[in-house]
Amino acid sequence: MQVLFKKKAAALVIIILLTSSYYAGAGEISQKGKVARSASLPLTLTSDTNSSNLSASTDGDSQTVWKWNKTTSLKIKSKKDIGSIYIIWDRKPVPFSLILPKPPVTTTPSTTTTQKSTTQKPTTPTTSTTTTPTTTSTPTTITTSQATTTETAVGLNSENYMISNKTSFQILTCGTSGFLHEYIKISNPGRSFTLTLHNQDGMIMDIYAFGPNETPGWVQRWQPMLDKADMLVFSTHADDEHLWYGGTLPVYAGEYKKKVQVAYLISHGKARNEYYRNHELLDGLWKVGVRSYPMISDFEDYYATSLKEAFTLYNEEAMIKYTVMLLRRFKPDVVVGHDPNGEYGHGVHRLCSHCLKEAIPKSSNPEYDLKTASEHGLWKIKKCYLHLYNKNRIVMDWDVPLKAFGGKTGFEMAVAGYKCHLSQQSNWFYVPGKGDINDCRKFGLYFTTVGKDVAKNDFFEHIAPVIPVTRPPITDNISTDTHTSAVSTTTLSDTTVMPTSSSVMPPSTTTELEVLGRVPDNPTIHFTHIMVLSGISSILVVCIAGLFISYIRKKYSMSIFK
Repeated sequence: MQVLFKKKAAALVIIILLTSSYYAGAGEISQKGKVARSASLPLTLTSDTNSSNLSASTDGDSQTVWKWNKTTSLKIKSKKDIGSIYIIWDRKPVPFSLILPKPPVTTTPSTTTTQKSTTQKPTTPTTSTTTTPTTTSTPTTITTSQATTTETAVGLNSENYMISNKTSFQILTCGTSGFLHEYIKISNPGRSFTLTLHNQDGMIMDIYAFGPNETPGWVQRWQPMLDKADMLVFSTHADDEHLWYGGTLPVYAGEYKKKVQVAYLISHGKARNEYYRNHELLDGLWKVGVRSYPMISDFEDYYATSLKEAFTLYNEEAMIKYTVMLLRRFKPDVVVGHDPNGEYGHGVHRLCSHCLKEAIPKSSNPEYDLKTASEHGLWKIKKCYLHLYNKNRIVMDWDVPLKAFGGKTGFEMAVAGYKCHLSQQSNWFYVPGKGDINDCRKFGLYFTTVGKDVAKNDFFEHIAPVIPVTRPPITDNISTDTHTSAVSTTTLSDTTVMPTSSSVMPPSTTTELEVLGRVPDNPTIHFTHIMVLSGISSILVVCIAGLFISYIRKKYSMSIFK
C-alpha cells in the first residue's frame, strides 16, 4: 500500500508540473480575448443560421467558433458608429458581401458656356477622389455612370473590395484577399451593416468592430504579399522564424523597414488538427513588425528525425518547385534559411534547407518548371544565409535597442514573437542566444553574387542602399572549419565574384554549382544534446516529487504512508 501510494503521488506531482505551463497558456489566451474585446464596440448580432451559437463570435475566445452550413446573412448592430470591422476566420476566409449605407455623393461643378463665349471651350466633366488618410489602406475609386460623381471605399488594398452601387446602399465584396485575419475599413461609418456569407459553410472565430479612427494597434491590417521583396525569410514551421532566425524580422522588417516576405514550407492543419497555429503564426509576425501577408504552402506537418526519413514523407520535387516559385515570385535580393543539419536534427528543417539550396540555381534556369517561369519570370538572388552554416560565418548583433519597438532589442522582440505561439510554450523550445549550441545570431553565407562579407554585421552588405549599422561586428570564437562538400571541397571564399545585377541571369554554370556544394547528411550532436537535457529534467522532476512525498510523510505522519 505504501509503495503504491508513493507511485501514485509521484505520478500526480509530475502531471501537475508538466501541465501547469499549458494551463498558463490557456489563461493567456483568455486574457488576450478580454483585452481585445474591451476595445471593441458592443455588438448585437442576428443571423438566420445557427443563431444560438452567435455569441461564440463575440466572446474573444479562440476555442469557440460560430458555424454556418449554407449561404447566410449576418446583421451587425451597434449603438455607436462603426468605422471598421475585424474578422478572425477560423480555418480559411470566406467571400462575403458587406452591405453599407450609401455614402454622400461628391459633385464636381462644371463650367457653363454661353453663345457669347465663342472662344471658350466647354469644361470636360471631372471626377474627384476622396481618400481617407491611413498607413495601411489604398483607396479604390469607383466612378458612377455620371462623370461628375465618384464613390470611394477604403480597404487594405485595391484587390480586396469591389463595389456595386444601389439606390440607397452599396455592396462591398470582401473576403477574397486570403487573409485569415481580415480588417475592413468603412469609408462611410454607420450603426448597422449586413454580411452576406456566400460559401455553403464556414466558421468565424471572432468579430470586432471599432469606432471611426479608433482602431487599436493590435488589430492586424495586412498588406498583400510582395511583388518584389528585399528579403525572403524561409521558415519550415510556424515559430521557426523567431526561434532560429532571432532578430532577423524585428530588425529588418520592423526597424529598417525592408520589404520582407516570410514564407513557410509547412502548413499546420489537417494532419495534426493544429489549425490554431496559423493564428499564432500571424500574431507572431505582426508582433515583430512584418506587414506583408505570409505565404503558406499546402504541405502538411509530419515529423522526421532525418533528411532520409523526410524524403519518405514528402515529394522532394514538389517541394523544390514550391521553393523555386518563391524565389521567382518574390524576387528577393537576400534569402535567410535553415541550418542544413536541422538545428536540433529535425528532418523537415533539413529538407527545407535542402530545397532552398537546390532552388537557387534552378530559379534562374529557363528550362526548369516552365509554369512558374512563365508566370513569374526567372530570378537569381544576390545572397543566401543559412542558420549555423559553417562557412563564411557571420554573427549578427541582435542586442541593439530598436526605436521601432520602444528600445527593445531584436533578441527581446524575437522572444516576444515566439510568446505569441501559445500552444508551444509548454515545450522545451526557447530562443537560443549567445553560448547556446543553436545560437540564433550565427549564420553562414552560403551563396553570393556580390562578394564575401567584410564587415560581417549586415545581411545586406554590398547591396545598396547601405544600412547604417552603428555597432562593430561581434567577435566570437568561431571555428574556421567548413562543411565537407559531397561535390567539391571548394569554399565560397575561393570563388570569383559574380555580377551584382539582380536582373534575370543565365543558368548557373558547372563551376558555380560546385561552389554551392552539398552538406553531408551526417547526424549532429544537437539531438543528443536535447536528449541529455530531457533526461536531466526527468531526473530532477522525480527527485522533487520524492522530496515532496517525504516532506508530507514526515510532517503529517499520515496513516496511509505507514
